Amino acid sequence: MGFFSLIRFRLSAIVLFAAVAGLTAMACGLPNPNGAWPVVAEAETFSIAGKPTVIVSNFNGRVVVSGSDNTDRVEVVAELRRPKQLEYWATQDGDTVTVGAAGRGFWAGIFPWGRRAQIGIVLPSDSDVEVRVENGDIKIGGVSGTVQLHASNGSIQADDASGEYDITTFNGKIAVQEGMGAFDLSTSNGPIRFQGELAAGTDNRFRTSNGSVKATLRGESPSVSVQARTSNGSIDIGAGAAQSALGRNHKEAVIGRGDARLELVTSNGSITVE
Repeated sequence: MGFFSLIRFRLSAIVLFAAVAGLTAMACGLPNPNGAWPVVAEAETFSIAGKPTVIVSNFNGRVVVSGSDNTDRVEVVAELRRPKQLEYWATQDGDTVTVGAAGRGFWAGIFPWGRRAQIGIVLPSDSDVEVRVENGDIKIGGVSGTVQLHASNGSIQADDASGEYDITTFNGKIAVQEGMGAFDLSTSNGPIRFQGELAAGTDNRFRTSNGSVKATLRGESPSVSVQARTSNGSIDIGAGAAQSALGRNHKEAVIGRGDARLELVTSNGSITVE
């Protein structure tokens, strides 16, 4: 049986905690004969001169990205389990930092066999970010650039998220808190939760196949044009919106002047706008 490990890194007056849940020492039904997988930690700092672009790819494990007031560096920490069975890289080309982990061997992506990388990054808050994870969750906070987050199996959470966000996962929930800007949120299996403001003139889409969709619009005077469709479920758009039903499972509404556009779609689940 594994154990919980806690890594604490102080990065330029920011404390980054990465709580890594231990897993039962099993792989494809076979026990780890040593009782525990070897683990090593990596830490690097990259100096930058302009607006950074940070690209992260991880085949198995969680990725956490935190925005910082520091504007001259990107700091990366990683916990690598079974490091000899991993390929790990953290490189820089100008103001672009690339970080990633992959399993060695043909079957590594299908059967990780205990191989895993937990990656934490602290970067300037206005960075452009791209994160792709095959198996694992993504969490990002305090980033205001152009952000692309994609997971195959895992949940995605974005807090204090401003700018342009493109978020996709195939199996997992999506949650955005304190959003401001333009958002394209899509999952195949899981609910979508959004709380924040949609910028005027933007096109926003929240889509899931199996799960509910809830958008809580913030700001003094939300101004959104809404299209909502579900195959199996209810649609509830807050009182005060000028709305009409285009069918039992299709509604449109205008909140305020309708300056931003929002499409909400689910096949199996309810839709709520408040």
